[in-house]
Amino acid sequence: MVKYSIELKQRVIQDYLSGKGGSTYLAKLHNVGSSSQVRRWIRNYRAEGLHTAHSKVNKNYSMELKENAVQCYLTTDLTYEAVARKFEITNFTLLASWVNHFKIYGEVPISKKRGRRKKLESIASSMTQNPNDSQRIKEL
Repeated sequence: MVKYSIELKQRVIQDYLSGKGGSTYLAKLHNVGSSSQVRRWIRNYRAEGLHTAHSKVNKNYSMELKENAVQCYLTTDLTYEAVARKFEITNFTLLASWVNHFKIYGEVPISKKRGRRKKLESIASSMTQNPNDSQRIKEL
């Protein structure tokens, strides 16, 4: 996923609002990946103002917030984008994945562990390094 600078987002939004071109033209002009990205910036700007152009840091959402957001989507006629704005979720596709997971498994997904998995050898060596464990093994 490409991160775009705040200045570029603001320039694209201002160009669009001043009538210099449509989303497809401005995406090509400013080397943005797709016109849908430009439309999303404009839609967020119109809904919440210029502060939405700032890049957001990866957030960890609580289980309670996930459950509330999923239930809100399922029990109302709001769109994914509207529910995401209501609960301050950075990307509405994240909400869509929670809803799909809920429909399949009947529960909201827990956070995935990130990073490289530990190798089996390092786990085994850390277990045998404890002197009490090695002494107990000898006794057995």
